[in-house]
Amino acid sequence: MMQAERINVRKHLAHVTDDVHQALHHDPLLSRLMNPGLTASDYADALAVFHGLYAAVERARTQMDVYPEFSVHRECHSLEQDLRHRDGPSLGSPRFRLGCEHAVLGALYVAHGAAFGRNSMRSNILHALPQRRHHFVGLSPSADLWTSLLKELDMRGQVSADLVRIEQGADRTFAYVSRLSRNIGRA
Repeated sequence: MMQAERINVRKHLAHVTDDVHQALHHDPLLSRLMNPGLTASDYADALAVFHGLYAAVERARTQMDVYPEFSVHRECHSLEQDLRHRDGPSLGSPRFRLGCEHAVLGALYVAHGAAFGRNSMRSNILHALPQRRHHFVGLSPSADLWTSLLKELDMRGQVSADLVRIEQGADRTFAYVSRLSRNIGRA
């Protein structure tokens, strides 16, 4: 009897979410983080979007009481420090629901994967806005945590129905970031 080929879930997720992920690279607000003319206002608005993302993912994770080892509390705390004196529009609370622990795992993939984007923006932000708070962009991603998350994804994503739920969680999370950014752009 032949065994089914194991799926590399990270590669699969990267493929199926590529369009929505790449769209965020061109988001009118978030793309400014790579602009040498980044303003303090745009930086604060982008941090507010990231805070909305991490807070929503952490809330979903804790409500379901799953994956404590993949908590994004550290990111939430750093963003709260950076945003402590932010003046600007509120993001409101767009709806973010994840129906199961597999979807939460997909959301955690997006949240922790964003650390790689944060690394690519860091030098521009530090150069453009040296006097601003940089707790969030100063966070270094944990290679061990990322490796553990990928192992968990590979373990949980081998069953087709579970893989679909993980995909949905990742896709909903990328879409949520886009909604948050649009909301702040309209405010």
